[in-house]
Amino acid sequence: MPTVRTYPKDKALETLKTALAEQVPDMLNGFVITTSFGSINIEPEFAEAFRNLAADILQYQLNRITASHITRVEFIPRPEATR
Repeated sequence: MPTVRTYPKDKALETLKTALAEQVPDMLNGFVITTSFGSINIEPEFAEAFRNLAADILQYQLNRITASHITRVEFIPRPEATR
């Protein structure tokens, strides 16, 4: 089980917006899913479905956090994973 990470609300929003603006569109070029069992290469011709799912999930998280009164957020993309 991964370690639970929490982030201040403003950092969480910034991280999600960056992911939606930069990382998600870049997925169309192909990408690698890394798990503890190894890696899966997703070629560009199959990337759109994954990109759409990632965009939907991240947008849902962004909307939920924006509408809430919480001050800290758990289980969002790690800031070190964004550029």
